[in-house]
Amino acid sequence: LRLTAISLQLQLCFISYRMLVILTATFILSLGAVLGKPLDSHKDNLDIINGNFTTIKKHPINVAFLIENNLWGAGVILNKNWILTTAFNCFWVDTTFISIRVGSSNWTQGGTVFQAEKCILHPQYKGAWDYNIALLKISGSIPLSKKNKVAKAAKLPKNSIDSYNNETFQVSGWGVGSSSYQMETQLQTADQTIWSNVSCNTVYNMSSTSFCAFNANGGPCVFDFGAPLNKNKQVLGIYQGSQNCTNPKLYPALYTDVYQFNSWITTTIQNNGGSLDEDEDEYVDDTHF
Repeated sequence: LRLTAISLQLQLCFISYRMLVILTATFILSLGAVLGKPLDSHKDNLDIINGNFTTIKKHPINVAFLIENNLWGAGVILNKNWILTTAFNCFWVDTTFISIRVGSSNWTQGGTVFQAEKCILHPQYKGAWDYNIALLKISGSIPLSKKNKVAKAAKLPKNSIDSYNNETFQVSGWGVGSSSYQMETQLQTADQTIWSNVSCNTVYNMSSTSFCAFNANGGPCVFDFGAPLNKNKQVLGIYQGSQNCTNPKLYPALYTDVYQFNSWITTTIQNNGGSLDEDEDEYVDDTHF
C-alpha cells in the first residue's frame, strides 16, 4: 500500500498546521478500512488513553518530535546526535521543518530544542506499517553526562520480541486530547503487555516487522507516533498506530519491532560517522538543561 496521494495532500496543507492535525487524526482513526476491520464510533481523548502523568526524569530517553514547533510525535535518544523514530514521522514533511525538544516533561517549553539535520528512512518503507522506522540526525549534540538526569541514551533490545510475550513494559508520550485536537503538554505513560503474534493476528493482518501490546484501560494514540515501549531504557518498540486507539480494549497498539532493525540502526549510524558505544561521561556541558 502506497500513501503517495495522502502524502501530497498533507504536504499541500502543511501551511495550516491545524488542518494537518485534523487530516492526520482522521487518517489514523480510519485505518480500519485498510486493515479490513470495522471501527466503532469512539473518537474522543486522543492522547495516551487513561495514561498517568509523569516526568522526563523517569523517562529521559524520550524526546518530543516537533514540526514548526508543534507536536507531531515522539522519538528516542540513541546517542548525542541520533534519534530513533518512525518513518511515518519524517515521511510527510521536509526535514527543515522538523525539530526535537530534549530534556523536558512539557513539549511546549523547557529543555533544549535541536533542529533536524537529516532523517534517514528505512529503504524498504513505503508509507504503511512495514519497515516503519527512521533515524533522525540533529544539528548539535545532546549532553549525555551521568549528572544529566533528563536526557539519557536508550538501549537496543538484546532479545527478539517473542522472548517477552506477556511481559509488561511502559509506553510514554504526549499525544493530543479530545475531539478538539487539543495537545497534552505534559508527558504521560501507560503500561502495555506484549501480545504474541498469534494473538495479534486475530485483530490485525499484522506486518512481519511489527508486534502489538495490550492494555484494556489505555495506551498510546494519535501523535504518540514514535513513542518508545521500554523498560529500564531498553526499547523494544516504537509506537506506529492502532486500528482504533480510542478503544484499546478491542484494539491493541502496534509497534515497530526494534530488535529486527538492530543491525540497520547500528550500521546506518556508523556509516554517517557515529557510534552507539560513545561514553556519556564525555559530554558534561549540561548546564542548559
